[in-house]
Amino acid sequence: MIPQESTLVVLVKMIDLIPTPPVGPAKQGRPITYPEKLFLKALLIMIVKHLHRVHELLSVLNEPTFEIQQLRSLLTENGRYPARRTWERRSSWSRSTSGSMRRVGIGVSCSSA
Repeated sequence: MIPQESTLVVLVKMIDLIPTPPVGPAKQGRPITYPEKLFLKALLIMIVKHLHRVHELLSVLNEPTFEIQQLRSLLTENGRYPARRTWERRSSWSRSTSGSMRRVGIGVSCSSA
């Protein structure tokens, strides 16, 4: 039986198709290791799977299922996977609307029920 890609995997792959603006002049400080698209993918996974914290995302990404293995491979950059601290630092990014999300026209609203 040939395994099919889940809808979530297809959606995460579609994020790579979003055009990115040209890179501007280098800024001072440490260069960005992981692009915004990687964290946009993580945010999409968190929204679809109803995850509220980085710890929950990392717990789900440690599951040994085929779908999660595919998602985890899509969340790598140059063969590297962000550490827990990187996810936590950039999680504040997901609390507000990101620049790339505004360019694409995606709005994120957080409401407590």
